[in-house]
Amino acid sequence: MKRPKSQPVFVLVALSLLAGCAARRGAHAHTVVLSYHEFGPQAAAHGLIGYEWYQWNSHGDSDPAKDDDVRVVVYRGIPLDEVKEMYPVVAGEQDYRYLGYEAAIDYLNKNEGEPYLGHLRETKKKIVERLGP
Repeated sequence: MKRPKSQPVFVLVALSLLAGCAARRGAHAHTVVLSYHEFGPQAAAHGLIGYEWYQWNSHGDSDPAKDDDVRVVVYRGIPLDEVKEMYPVVAGEQDYRYLGYEAAIDYLNKNEGEPYLGHLRETKKKIVERLGP
């Protein structure tokens, strides 16, 4: 019985898709995405990751109960350019701040014992569980 000629093409396409998915999954293994508030309050975190409002706005909302959904991507073992491709900032839609592993851990180690910043221990635990010690 003759095999259809399209089968080798299908196999090549399937293999390339699998390789692409594996590479993307591998890249995501080098990142963890957290909320701004897991590093804050803003008074403590703004020097490291900017203000807690969307970077395309000049200031925060006048309603103090309203929070912008700013996410912080901590990365390790992957170039920043690749992280920005995976998690792009899109004005009006999604806002990310990028933070290297060492800078994140240094900040958390310095501040986790401060009054009202005990939650930073949990943030550090999440990062270490995902990206290693």
